[in-house]
Amino acid sequence: MLALNISPAEAKLKQKLGHFKIDTIFGKDQKSFLLTLVDKALKTVIIRMLPNKRAKTVVAAFRDIEPILSASLKL
Repeated sequence: MLALNISPAEAKLKQKLGHFKIDTIFGKDQKSFLLTLVDKALKTVIIRMLPNKRAKTVVAAFRDIEPILSASLKL
């Protein structure tokens, strides 16, 4: 198992679909929040606005995005 901040060698090549960089972005005074996912191979970006930064909220947003990710991996 790798630490979250360490990418596998194949991800660094940016050739295989499905290796995502996932971040949360906090706005000014932490009053707004974004969840961002970037597919390194496709250079596809998915952004979702979040009502808060709680783990439960981030997980729920990721689950809503999961069908989009699955569809992009079938290309």
